[in-house]
Amino acid sequence: MNTNAHESVVDVGKGGVFYHYTTTDAFLGMLESRQVWMTDCRFCNDRLEFDPAMTAMQRCLGEVAEGGDTAAMVNNVAGELRATAAASVLGIFCLSRTPESLSQWRAYADDGRGVCIGFDVPGNDTLAASDHRLVTCVYTEVGSAEGVYRRRIMPKAKQWLDEVCKNLKSGAGGDWAAEIAGRIMKGHVLDDLMAAVVCVKNPHFIEEGEVRLLRVAALDGKYSEDEGVGFRTSSGKAIPYFKSNILRDDQGQLRIKKIWFGPKADFRSASSAVEMLLKSNGYELHKVAMSHFDCGYR
Repeated sequence: MNTNAHESVVDVGKGGVFYHYTTTDAFLGMLESRQVWMTDCRFCNDRLEFDPAMTAMQRCLGEVAEGGDTAAMVNNVAGELRATAAASVLGIFCLSRTPESLSQWRAYADDGRGVCIGFDVPGNDTLAASDHRLVTCVYTEVGSAEGVYRRRIMPKAKQWLDEVCKNLKSGAGGDWAAEIAGRIMKGHVLDDLMAAVVCVKNPHFIEEGEVRLLRVAALDGKYSEDEGVGFRTSSGKAIPYFKSNILRDDQGQLRIKKIWFGPKADFRSASSAVEMLLKSNGYELHKVAMSHFDCGYR
């Protein structure tokens, strides 16, 4: 497989309407709570996700180090990256750029009986205030992640490291470890590197066109009113997640712009029921468009 063909990344940083495939039961839960659930990416449906990408990132960070002070900084960054992953829920809310993906209707939306919700997702300038960010997935073979990072991530990382070295060497010096730890957090470098790890996926999932809302959340933190990290069960495993208010608008409603019904849905009755549901929850119906993915699947 030609992995280079999968590295083209659509810039989603300004936000826009992106789609979440789900069951009707889950949709009801979202409307009632006005929240979305952000699940740790290490427990999603791609078993080759995260760990190989983290290994590749660590190797590439090692390549950036050229000795001396730069090596010390890189080691600090790599250590912080590992420690953050171990002590956090790497929460994602999965979205797609398209509502017309039959494979996703079948896999995530009750085999075509569910819904696909079009959320008006804010841009990263707005999301940053709540420690969220929007990233688009990069689809590449497990063994090719290092090549992706070398081309896409490492030039930026090396530029940043060179700049820090220059600034610190021109200053009064001091404790390198303390200096670099502060600069990592202030400059969001750690967040950038973690986002780069979290967005790598197996190319066999490429048709999903996935976009992710991401928040790295400490296990002992509070992320939704007075709630922190919780656990749910799936396929016999305990899955860490937390609830997020990030897709609420100024009136406290979810930022829903479109609702698509699956190919197995009776569009007339399903849309009528959802109109009643939305109205009962305070939504203005003229602001929510409804469509039917009538692809013939039954």
